[in-house]
Amino acid sequence: METTETAIALMERALALLDQDAQGRIACHLQNALDVAEDVAPVRSGEMLALDEETAFFDRMDASRASAGSA
Repeated sequence: METTETAIALMERALALLDQDAQGRIACHLQNALDVAEDVAPVRSGEMLALDEETAFFDRMDASRASAGSA
């Protein structure tokens, strides 16, 4: 289990770096890998995030970018 958690942490860090460099196509594939690893259901057409989900998403992205920037 620790190996999976380490891999997820590394992928999140890589995703933050790719987002900073605007590598959208690569970042999309990495985001999909993260979703599979974390058993996150895909977003379906027409679905919208609730305000608290949207806030939590952007908070995670900001934290991930901050940790990638300090590396």
